Amino acid sequence: MKKNEIYLLYSLATGAFLLALTKYFFVGNVVLDSKYFVFEFISFGLFLAIVYVFDRFIRERNKEKYALQMQLRKTQDESKQEIMRLQKTITLLRDEQNKDGNKDEIDKVSQQILAGLKESGDDKSFANRLLKNLSTVYEVGLAVCYFYDKPSEKFTVKATYGLAVDIFPGDFVAGEGLNGQAAADKKYRLLADVPEDYFNIESASGQSKPSHIYLLPLVKDDNCIGLIEIASFAQVDMQNHWSKLSESIVNVMNF
Repeated sequence: MKKNEIYLLYSLATGAFLLALTKYFFVGNVVLDSKYFVFEFISFGLFLAIVYVFDRFIRERNKEKYALQMQLRKTQDESKQEIMRLQKTITLLRDEQNKDGNKDEIDKVSQQILAGLKESGDDKSFANRLLKNLSTVYEVGLAVCYFYDKPSEKFTVKATYGLAVDIFPGDFVAGEGLNGQAAADKKYRLLADVPEDYFNIESASGQSKPSHIYLLPLVKDDNCIGLIEIASFAQVDMQNHWSKLSESIVNVMNF
């Protein structure tokens, strides 16, 4: 409630009342008729009544204004909460839609990569087919497929893709080197800082070093049974796919 309006009203009323009283200083010894005092009393009463009415009017108006402000503030708060709720709902729906879209994309990629794998007769033909399928889906510069050999306790090379004829990748054991560490951790790994001594990719323009290396473990029953090493000139969107793809590939291994 705005008190300055009421203060102004009573200030004016007080000033007017004092101004009305000053006339008695100029009357002197003049005898005034009783009717004059009756009229004066009625005037002052009417003046006080007007002040009272205006006082009530200002207070009621300010009270209504305050109530409207409170109602407006409440409505604004409710609107903000509703907007936040709708934004949260939209975000959840968008995430659900993206999840469904990613699932459809993964299913499509999985079908392309698994094509013909069940018909492979042995581990080498399976590995060659797997690398070929991967190269049709992703931008693969070179690739090596290792499977775990239980008698030797090593991961041995079963197939290669894109390697120069004079390059022969070696076997490795879990925990040794980059490949061995990825196999031991049983987790997807991306190497963007390719070592200088990493082997080159043969291309029509000669030989060049890849910019990204992907180490993709194949895990079955919490054991790493294989590793696919992929090198590429560009980053490949594989991290979101590999967990599902790895499971699908392991499920069709029949050797």
